[in-house]
Amino acid sequence: MANLDHIHTAIANLYPGAALGDYIWGRLAGEDGDPSGEPTMLRWDEARFGRFDLTKALAECRRLASLPPPPPEVISDRQFAQALALAGTISEAEALAWAARGELPEAMEDALALIPEADGRRFGARMMLAGATTFERSHPLTGQLGGLLINPATGKPYDAAALDTLWAEAATL
Repeated sequence: MANLDHIHTAIANLYPGAALGDYIWGRLAGEDGDPSGEPTMLRWDEARFGRFDLTKALAECRRLASLPPPPPEVISDRQFAQALALAGTISEAEALAWAARGELPEAMEDALALIPEADGRRFGARMMLAGATTFERSHPLTGQLGGLLINPATGKPYDAAALDTLWAEAATL
């Protein structure tokens, strides 16, 4: 058995270049805000044995490293508009007008119309969409609007996986 410092050092040595190593460490040690509420592998071992199994941890590192990376948390307004246009959710002309002047595309206006006006929620959403220079994947409005916009690839609203894909593609633009 190894202690937590040994595992962290081993991960850092196996996966230099902070991003991947930090992601793997976060998943193993439970520092990623896992919404399932389930204990991560290392937390489970800690609860059972008070120590961590290095072999098991490194096997989990290899598994995690083979998974696609998580989508970026933040994309620019231009990336968001361009990705939606490339996906066919909005037109190229609408994407240009949105990124340049904050003019919301028709699909976005239609989605906003479905948000209740109570307590200024619709106005707040409209202000954010028209004036934001960055968009956060974890912002509550992201999922809400995703559920109101139609994903042309599926003909259904954007679900969490489709939003993750959109964010990842936008980050490459």
